[in-house]
Amino acid sequence: MTLVDQRPDSAPPRPWRFPSFERTRLDSGLQLLVCHQPGRPLAAARLVLDGGAITEPAGRAGVALLAARALPEGTESLDAFELAEAMEGMGAEIRGEVSYDSMQVRMDVPVTRLGPALALFGDVVRRPGFRPGEVERLRKERLDQLAQEQAVPGALAARAFEGAVFVADSPYARSIGGQVETVEGLDTAAIESFYRSRIDASAATLVVVGDVAGVDIAGIAADAFGQWPVDNVGQSTPVVDARDEPTRVVLVDRAGSVQSTLTIGHAGPPRRTPDYVPIDMLAMCLGGVFGSRLNLKLREEKGYTYGAFAGFDFRRHGGTFSAQTAVQTEVTADAVADAVAEIARTAESGIPEEELASTREYSVGVFPIAYERPDAVAHGLADLVVHGLADDWHDSVRSEMAAVSSEQVTKAAADHLHPDRMAIVVVGDAAAVRPGLEAAGLGSVEVREAGV
Repeated sequence: MTLVDQRPDSAPPRPWRFPSFERTRLDSGLQLLVCHQPGRPLAAARLVLDGGAITEPAGRAGVALLAARALPEGTESLDAFELAEAMEGMGAEIRGEVSYDSMQVRMDVPVTRLGPALALFGDVVRRPGFRPGEVERLRKERLDQLAQEQAVPGALAARAFEGAVFVADSPYARSIGGQVETVEGLDTAAIESFYRSRIDASAATLVVVGDVAGVDIAGIAADAFGQWPVDNVGQSTPVVDARDEPTRVVLVDRAGSVQSTLTIGHAGPPRRTPDYVPIDMLAMCLGGVFGSRLNLKLREEKGYTYGAFAGFDFRRHGGTFSAQTAVQTEVTADAVADAVAEIARTAESGIPEEELASTREYSVGVFPIAYERPDAVAHGLADLVVHGLADDWHDSVRSEMAAVSSEQVTKAAADHLHPDRMAIVVVGDAAAVRPGLEAAGLGSVEVREAGV
């Protein structure tokens, strides 16, 4: 055995390209993205609809999520049991999900059953049952989840943070899935009305990924999604204005809590911002890897926490920057002050090349791993659709990562970190932590009851 006293240099990143795919448009107006991945016997399909949380009518927050969850619960001709039996017989799974910017219906199925599964998939999407009994069950389940979230510090922090960052009439100011008062008012008619209003073939995209050699996906999709109305609903443009307020503290009281959950940040840019790569690399250096600044400061140096993280949540029309951690109650004010100081230092001084180099190398190296499976590729293709990105985005962004400079990342820090107008959300024992937070001089301190 030969011992070396120096770590070997890493090899240059291997060449990689995102799997190629084809775009077509069916006569109904539905856009089709098909990616053939040899040797992948499990196909992944996604239908992307313009039915995200930003499209919900006023006072009906949560209707999009309930509509998405209700889709796999039956069609006009199949009740919930019959639909589940049909999916099980094909080895298929269908589920709906919602983000701020889209509603997506997903299906995983063996390629050998792709034809009949897509027919069933089309039936689920075009002719959902929305049976009152199933809808009411899902509504009650969602209310139970909301009640449970009142006991989860992270959920309380996320809800308070969104409301502290965006103006009150912005859909970005509320968490996806609604609040108790809005979900309580939803019924079958409201859910079906919302869903029907967002169904538009010309604004929808079907993504299919897997070993589909010799499979006429376009023909199968035309049969499954052929007679579909075109209503030209268009994309929604929500109010995304951020609150124009100086740095302040929102303290959500959980009496007796032995920990404080912290979320610190402000509004951020949309996904299509031209400096996406420098911003993303900035986030990695600040709080995206174990050796990031926040983790080294709060965990390794101070011992306040098991981990501290930071990043940008890029959405179609805007987004957020936030740093998160959980600390013991007695060090709450010190941890907040140190986190704010680290963000301010980064905004002022940026990221030097010697600090950027390892993070850049890591990011470039792991990027291809994120797209190994068909469902991950389908997710990547859906992102192109939702955010209007170029077909070669995945290839170009990796190249940009490899070439990004310290000067670019430092400029991104100056442009997109705003320590003078941050919302500092603390979920913890107000009686124990308020004096320290006020003494720290971080800004005004507003105390709220949990759930308010």
